[in-house]
Amino acid sequence: MSGSFLQMIIGLAVVLAAIVLTAWFARRMGVGGGQSARLIKVISALQVGAKERVVVIEFDGQWMLLGVAPGRVNALATLPRGTLPDSAVSAPSLPQGFDFAALLRKARQRG
Repeated sequence: MSGSFLQMIIGLAVVLAAIVLTAWFARRMGVGGGQSARLIKVISALQVGAKERVVVIEFDGQWMLLGVAPGRVNALATLPRGTLPDSAVSAPSLPQGFDFAALLRKARQRG
């Protein structure tokens, strides 16, 4: 009885290993990607809240800026592929006279 149990366990292990190996090989070869994977491409994503994000996707030669939240997707802007507005290239500036070191010292004294 113990011999048949051991044989069953080894057979099960071989079958499971074959399934895992087949799935790995299929993923490696790109099988099952589907047509939709070629239509829409995620260019960039930025988390802006606990569950909210801003995503840039490429679709039909256009870049679309989308606001994504639980249960909602809003189109924010559409741009030609590969272009960014001038305001997006420059870094945001801090207000005149902003002293980060003083703000940090003040926060450390409180806590």
